[in-house]
Amino acid sequence: MSDGVRRLLGADVAVGITGVGGPGPQEDCPAGTVHLVVATEAGTRELHTCLPGDPSEVVAAATTLALDELARELESRPPRSPAVG
Repeated sequence: MSDGVRRLLGADVAVGITGVGGPGPQEDCPAGTVHLVVATEAGTRELHTCLPGDPSEVVAAATTLALDELARELESRPPRSPAVG
């Protein structure tokens, strides 16, 4: 998902996230299960975790996790020259 979106939009980085917010399990995954993928031109990095809380807390924590991982990826890159135009 994230790599397809990255390529489709011509982006340097994309984040894909899915999981089970709750309140109960879905199929074989317990509530709080989160799967996150950060895609770049160099490849993908996956993170799998289980977050505690009710559905709204799981969604909030998963969103924070996704934004933190995106920031981590962007901060690890060398600075770009400003566009001239």
